[in-house]
Amino acid sequence: MIILAVCLSGWQAYLPMIAQLAALFISLTALFVSFRVERRNQRRFQQQLETSLTVAKANVAPCLGLSAEAYWDRQAIILHNYGPGTAIITELMCHRGNQSSRDLGDLFALAPNVSFEEISGFSDGKNYAPGRSVEVILLLTLEKLVNAGHEPSDARRILEQLEKQIDEFSMTVTYEDVLHNEIESDLRLLSGGETEQT
Repeated sequence: MIILAVCLSGWQAYLPMIAQLAALFISLTALFVSFRVERRNQRRFQQQLETSLTVAKANVAPCLGLSAEAYWDRQAIILHNYGPGTAIITELMCHRGNQSSRDLGDLFALAPNVSFEEISGFSDGKNYAPGRSVEVILLLTLEKLVNAGHEPSDARRILEQLEKQIDEFSMTVTYEDVLHNEIESDLRLLSGGETEQT
């Protein structure tokens, strides 16, 4: 009994130290767990940030394309911006066959005294194509030709000639989005008026 009393009295002397060691172990464990949680939160935040940046870039990305309208009474070339963001066109060159020019009027050889109803020249410097926009860059109609003094049969022949020339048309465009990500694209018309981008 005396031995037990001595053991218990000796054990009581170590009790505060055991309690301090237990508290130290618990606090170190809590510190370790909090560091792991903070590291996991940082990784999750970084992933959310990367996802947000990807979505933000996609929301301002332009996507230029060409289409053609080829009807018996109307021929047109149309520049589309299919993307949601504005395209800042920095360089543009139009091609037909072996010819190249910034001015569309230089590329199409039609009968004398034929003026296009609408033709867009692209100025030097930057040009803007808003998101989800359509710009007719070349238009010639039967009505315009007849009003200019051409016979209806000659006007139809001119439109057919223009349609054949439009089939050879392409554009090389360098543009950027509002975040200054540069995109170079070679736009070509496919059969059916759809665009091929390379």
